[in-house]
Amino acid sequence: MTATLLVVGHDPTTALGAALAGAAHAVVADLTDATLAGVDGPAGIVVGAGGDTAALARRAVALGVPVLIEAVGRLTPDDFAVLTGTDAVFAALRRRFESDARWARGRVAAGGIGLAWGVHAEALASRAPDPLTEALDLLDACTATTGCPLVRARRFDRGRGAPATWTLDLAHGVTGQLLVRMADRRSRTAGGPELAAMRILASHGLVAADLDGPLQRTHGRRGPSVEHVGADGARRVLAAFEGVVAGTGGPPPVTLAAIAGMHRALGTTTGRDSTT
Repeated sequence: MTATLLVVGHDPTTALGAALAGAAHAVVADLTDATLAGVDGPAGIVVGAGGDTAALARRAVALGVPVLIEAVGRLTPDDFAVLTGTDAVFAALRRRFESDARWARGRVAAGGIGLAWGVHAEALASRAPDPLTEALDLLDACTATTGCPLVRARRFDRGRGAPATWTLDLAHGVTGQLLVRMADRRSRTAGGPELAAMRILASHGLVAADLDGPLQRTHGRRGPSVEHVGADGARRVLAAFEGVVAGTGGPPPVTLAAIAGMHRALGTTTGRDSTT
């Protein structure tokens, strides 16, 4: 079996897993000598959300090919220390590739809303592998849009069944919040919007990016119509990784090394919400 892209740990209920489902890539359950013997030199490996993410990622990186890791929230700081020894290990953070996020980044960069001072990002029915992966994805989109890196974060534990929340301090005095609620398994399987959004507040306005699929408004002879357009961030991050594997250039996915600080801040700073 010849494959330019090998997928291990495929989970079809996640956003990236759904994007991979219809692709003509080789899929294996594990990276063992037996499974690799049936693949003729994979040029890149996608580590999905199924199975032991850390163990699969370590074995994939040891093969010396570009690696895209989906469930980055399941990795520990020690995993990051091992896996970031090469610049060819990427995190499958998809939000920055979604159309509204790219539009928002252009608006902020053009100075159209003035000086940013606050951000808010949330996902109310996330199909990411876990809350921390979704939080990293949203925060990556916020920092890429504002140009303000994360300084510190604090997670508030509101109890079982409640969404995970973080308060943020970004550079240049920008503050913010993250909120992540996971979709249950049935709704993840059925699909549907993730109800994700990002808001950038600034001195002369705000940018509102709907990340779960922007609304496209059309005016024609039959009157106005509204169409729900898929965000396709998962497909775009996969295409970006395929560009890395093929050496065709283009914006690559975020490297694992680039988000190590964000992962450490979001994953280890916790607190109890005094209001509950």
